[in-house]
Amino acid sequence: PSVAIVGTFPEDSHPKIIYPVALVAASKNPDAAAFLAFMRSAKEQPAFEKQGFTILK
Repeated sequence: PSVAIVGTFPEDSHPKIIYPVALVAASKNPDAAAFLAFMRSAKEQPAFEKQGFTILK
């Protein structure tokens, strides 16, 4: 939409960035588990990889 990439850094110029995801046991959001399952699903993993994310197992 209104976000533009104005520059990038070479991959070897910094450590890999890790975006951890977890379900918090005290979560009161009923959609949290479903969202985590969605993100981990084999069907959706290619979409994340296409955007440059590496799926850790």
